[in-house]
Amino acid sequence: MKEKKYNKECADGVIKSLGLDAKRIEKCMGDPDADMENPVLKEEQDAQLISEIRFHFPLFIGHCSLAS
Repeated sequence: MKEKKYNKECADGVIKSLGLDAKRIEKCMGDPDADMENPVLKEEQDAQLISEIRFHFPLFIGHCSLAS
């Protein structure tokens, strides 16, 4: 990370090498610079509330898990 090797071009290369659809991934992720709700994530969260299923994914920062 310090060497700034991991950027959008790197991610696009990995996505392409895996044969994944970059447009679908971008739609799912949304704009990382936007300060707004992600509609795909919101739809998933709403479905979980309806079915009473809860998922809490940990956030990792510097190899440390910050469980939500």
